[in-house]
Amino acid sequence: MDDFEDWFRRDYARVVRTLSALCGSLADAEDAAGEAFARAFERWRRVGAMSNPTGWTIRVGANHLKRQAKRRARSPVAAVEIAGISTAVTSPQVDHELWARVQALPPRQKEAVVYRYIADLQENEIATIMGIAPGTVAATLHAARRQLSQSITPKEHADERP
Repeated sequence: MDDFEDWFRRDYARVVRTLSALCGSLADAEDAAGEAFARAFERWRRVGAMSNPTGWTIRVGANHLKRQAKRRARSPVAAVEIAGISTAVTSPQVDHELWARVQALPPRQKEAVVYRYIADLQENEIATIMGIAPGTVAATLHAARRQLSQSITPKEHADERP
């Protein structure tokens, strides 16, 4: 189990950061990561042999977040409690203006952007996590980048021109 321990220490922060970017809540991300790593530990013989155990763990965590969101949506009390919570990531390395634009992307585009630029996963790894073809990942990322670039008006960058 030493392999699990080393892997856990190395990739825990990356998984939490990715899940936090998906859901906008560090607490929820830590909960989902804990659940995902517990499942990975239970199945370590199989998960540890995978080409990308971190990708598998992110997928399990993302599925946990989706189930939690569905449960909250069915509860009128929970819906009121979470309605005012900001989805901004509070990391000092994040451009909050850009992140607000990422948050406004369609869900599939947002998810692909988070996996690519927050989790630093390759397109084939993203395809496995999202259950779509690598070409679909490429097209989704292209559409997201196009939409993001269109949301930045020339006026915002007028003072940057020579």
